[in-house]
Amino acid sequence: MIIRSRHLPISVQFCSKDSRLLRITELISSTTKGRLSVSSRLFTFHLNQSLKRVQQRQLKIASLPRCHSYSPDEQILLLGCVDASIVAWDQTRDTVAIYRSAFVPFKTFNFF
Repeated sequence: MIIRSRHLPISVQFCSKDSRLLRITELISSTTKGRLSVSSRLFTFHLNQSLKRVQQRQLKIASLPRCHSYSPDEQILLLGCVDASIVAWDQTRDTVAIYRSAFVPFKTFNFF
């Protein structure tokens, strides 16, 4: 079976609660408008059969994600972004919390 996507996959993993469910998380970028989104889709998976979508959610984000992690109960997706922010997306409640880090400017040192 080959799964084709028009977007950049961030993660493809089986759900820990039910091994018949496959979660695909993708980065969607709009080249014309410069917008970023993260899509999380849940499929039923049976070998040699087509995937059947069970759920799909999408979240607009301001910055490019560099890393991600799901909570142990797989309800919250954490995204670590290049602007030093962390996005916590509760997919069951469809709520978002953004934690921003304060930048500390680098000082240049002259050693000579």
